[in-house]
Amino acid sequence: MSPRRLTALIIGMFIVTLSLGELGSVALGRPVQEARLQDPKASLEKLQRKITDVLNRWWINDGAQPKVKTELKLSRMLGPTEAKLTYASEIAGDGSERVILTFMIRYYDGLWTTTDFRTNHGHIPGADLMLLFDRAAAE
Repeated sequence: MSPRRLTALIIGMFIVTLSLGELGSVALGRPVQEARLQDPKASLEKLQRKITDVLNRWWINDGAQPKVKTELKLSRMLGPTEAKLTYASEIAGDGSERVILTFMIRYYDGLWTTTDFRTNHGHIPGADLMLLFDRAAAE
């Protein structure tokens, strides 16, 4: 077999294998990342503003004073589909009580979702806040 034919055969086998691999991943319910990832960074920027409002409303509904001020302190991409968002909430309005809320999130199938939650305050229901975060991201 000539080197040219061998090269063509190898390239053809590679293309067929690649195509079947992507079809197999879709059939098994695994997304083809490039096809479904629109723009994680752009959607993350929108979500950051939305979460600030959600957290402020949550504090007021939780019985905190209406002078709660929540702001984004850190937004960092940890990879192409993972990020860390850290918010600080001043409860009393004068900075005397400051609560740090950190959400670890992942972008999958077009939506950001929480994977972990941390805070410096022991009495905050993390599961409730993760659910609020996920609902806000889906809207």
